[in-house]
Amino acid sequence: MEEKKRVKVKEVVSDIKGGLSDEELRQKHELTEIQLDELFGKLVEAGVLTQAEIDARESLFLAKAGATPSADRPTPITPQESWSRQGDKVPPGSPMQPPSSNLGRNAAIGIIVGIVLTLVGRAMTSAGHDYVAIGLILSLVGFAVFMWGCYCLVKKKGYHGAWTLFGLLGCIGLLVLLLIPDKVTGKTTKGTAIIVAIVAGVVLIAMMGIIAAIAIPYYISYKRTACDRAAKADVVRLKAAMERFATERLDKGCRTKEVTPEMIRYMVGPYYGWSGTNQKCSVRVRVVGNEVQSCAMQGSRPAKANDRYIYRVNLESGPSLPAKIGPCSGQSYGGPNDTCYNKSILDANCNIVRPEGVKCGKLPGKRR
Repeated sequence: MEEKKRVKVKEVVSDIKGGLSDEELRQKHELTEIQLDELFGKLVEAGVLTQAEIDARESLFLAKAGATPSADRPTPITPQESWSRQGDKVPPGSPMQPPSSNLGRNAAIGIIVGIVLTLVGRAMTSAGHDYVAIGLILSLVGFAVFMWGCYCLVKKKGYHGAWTLFGLLGCIGLLVLLLIPDKVTGKTTKGTAIIVAIVAGVVLIAMMGIIAAIAIPYYISYKRTACDRAAKADVVRLKAAMERFATERLDKGCRTKEVTPEMIRYMVGPYYGWSGTNQKCSVRVRVVGNEVQSCAMQGSRPAKANDRYIYRVNLESGPSLPAKIGPCSGQSYGGPNDTCYNKSILDANCNIVRPEGVKCGKLPGKRR
């Protein structure tokens, strides 16, 4: 008996899909209208047919017959109406389809992470040339993540993706995106947006203050340390130039004379291979007895405000002497407007003469 029922159901389903009308189905299978409706209901529950297929099928036959739905049978519900009655949501495929629930979370993550990465990148860029590349990469990544967060926020509110361009305005653009009404829910979030903007502003200011408190002293220390290294390198280069000058005097049979600031000035240039002192760090050099000393006015301040590290080398021989601390004195040599020399400063009689020279800024190569 059950086997016969299954066979009959299969035949009914086959006839339904084959295009038979309700009247034809009732006559062929000897069913009443109520029985046919019950069969339709069971087929829907079993997943063999959908309500939308049955409604569309009935509407099609009614349209062909030029009739309207009977009073005892309710008007077929279209898929759009069925969706709306199940909670007044927007049906799939409509222009105002509800956005994914992940958009809100992605927007928050993208905006916060993007801001943090951008601030860290800017701090590293200011920390010195060794970190500029990393800082720029972090800043670009942070900007991209921030814009992605703005895009998720725009799509969550049901706007076109072009609204993401407001993110180029930074915090102001973000505030605009937070204040615009939500097209999906029809609600405005002005109060929430203002609170979020205020909190975000306070957090950003606090973060920038913390980063500045860490980065600025570090940057200043880095610059001063770099100038200390420049002063140490300048004194070594000057010693090498003075050794060349001493060798020249020895080859010409000249007597040794005390090195004066004027002699040091004439050594600046390609002839003796010394380009002068570092101008950006305001390096000063001087000769004291058998020592050549250098210091940087822009260098570190290990003790008093006017004290600097003084780097020393011995003119006779031996390694560099240990640095000492004291006031920075001496002269600077070889600025862009100074004169660089490309000839010897000794004449045939071993006298110190001023050779011809050119402005250091006109020599090939970068002046320090």
